[in-house]
Amino acid sequence: DGLLIPRVDRLRAQSMTAIPVSTLVYINNITTGSQTGTTVNVNAVDYYYFDGVAWVKLIQKNNIYNADGTLEVNRVVTQGANRLAFTGNGINMFSVNGGNFSIDAANNRVGIGTAAPTNKLNVVGAATTALTAGTGNTSAQLRLDGGTDSALDFGTFANPPYGAYIYSYNKTTANKMPLSLNPVIGVVGIGTSNPYSILSIVANNQGNLAGNDFAFDYYGNSSHASIILGSAAGTETAPGNLGTGVLIGGLLFKPRINGGWLYETASVKATYRGNGTDNLSDMYFSTSSAVRVLIDAAGNVGLGTYLPHNQLQLGNTIVNRKIVLNETVDNDHQYFGFGINGYTLRYQVDATTSDHAFYASNGSSTSTELLRIKGTGNVGIGTASPSQKLHVIGNILASGTITPSDIRIKKDVVDNTYGLREILGLRTINYRYKDEQMGKDKKLGFIAQEVKALIPELVTTANDDIKTLGVNYAEITVVLTKALKELQGMVKKQQEEIAELKMKLGAKRLQITNRLNFITRY
Repeated sequence: DGLLIPRVDRLRAQSMTAIPVSTLVYINNITTGSQTGTTVNVNAVDYYYFDGVAWVKLIQKNNIYNADGTLEVNRVVTQGANRLAFTGNGINMFSVNGGNFSIDAANNRVGIGTAAPTNKLNVVGAATTALTAGTGNTSAQLRLDGGTDSALDFGTFANPPYGAYIYSYNKTTANKMPLSLNPVIGVVGIGTSNPYSILSIVANNQGNLAGNDFAFDYYGNSSHASIILGSAAGTETAPGNLGTGVLIGGLLFKPRINGGWLYETASVKATYRGNGTDNLSDMYFSTSSAVRVLIDAAGNVGLGTYLPHNQLQLGNTIVNRKIVLNETVDNDHQYFGFGINGYTLRYQVDATTSDHAFYASNGSSTSTELLRIKGTGNVGIGTASPSQKLHVIGNILASGTITPSDIRIKKDVVDNTYGLREILGLRTINYRYKDEQMGKDKKLGFIAQEVKALIPELVTTANDDIKTLGVNYAEITVVLTKALKELQGMVKKQQEEIAELKMKLGAKRLQITNRLNFITRY
């Protein structure tokens, strides 16, 4: 019953020679021989015929598993409860149009726009600039579409500085929309996989360039750039007013020392000081974990004090250097500024070659010097080069002057020898100063050189460029007193001589009168 086709294994079919074309066999065993030579097509137990070159299957079973094909009409696969699974272990194991969509089964990756994805999801597209939000397509490489209104685009820039963008917007109104990251846990990390606060930003070995910076740039009418830190009681849905003394917000700086992070080594903080209805607040600036500057609710600034009572108040420290305007050397003396010693306000310059000067404005471009105190202690009024302890260019109005004259503070006391002779030898003059800054009025006085020739103690030499000579007019009164006493002595002597002459004259007159009376009588 039937035609029995010769049955051979693959080894026998492979070793046959001089095989007539159209020879038919049934290969019942493929564990022998190899899939080479005439048995190159023998890969299963089946009927084969010889085509003159190799054994070929009698019936070809063409399908998606062993041959390419063309889908001629639409097809629907109804799975029901049955799975449709693909297994593979190579790259690009499932694809659409090559790289439009690709599955990398070897590395568990999915590629869109690439046949060789490098990440779990690798989306490749042309880098462009983000388009204006709207209902149409954008140039983003990836879009998460929320339906009619919302969309979230991801893309990369085609032009410098390149980089990438995330764009959340309302497709209908083209308005910006919120972008919320991890709202359940409530933390976001940039540059870190372990954020410890609401927003943690880490720059890991980025050098000292802009990779560590935060940049906020505003253009056009985007003015009044601000970083806003808000604080309220209650909850987001039911906020409440703050109570006094509650921290509003701050900037904290934390160095890592001794194997750990030190919080608040430096900080800027704002504290609410109102009653829940007003806007009173103060600011604290801290370094080395201590408050250094406080600006209170009234605008008073305290440096080293928590309770400033004026616009600027320093802490109650008593030190040589309290305010330094300029420092020559880092010590308590070589600086320009102010200090406090006990009950003394210290006004300091750095050396005896430096001066204290006071000015008054003449307008927008010049000022006039009013007074100068040299580092040597000389005081000049109307002069920047005082040669004496008090050097005044101009008149002095005083209700009196006092010179210390107590015998207890004097030594080498001898009688003054200058007097009337020296006074009579002085020439009095009228004059004007050549330098009108010293005065324009006509004055009375002496020539210092002439005074020096007679009474050298009354003449002083200034420590200026021309060694100007000056006369101590006050001490001339001593010489005048001596001259007056000498003159008085002379007057007294003359008065005595006149009195003696008067007596003699009276006696002579009496004698003459008596003689005349005698002659007349006789």
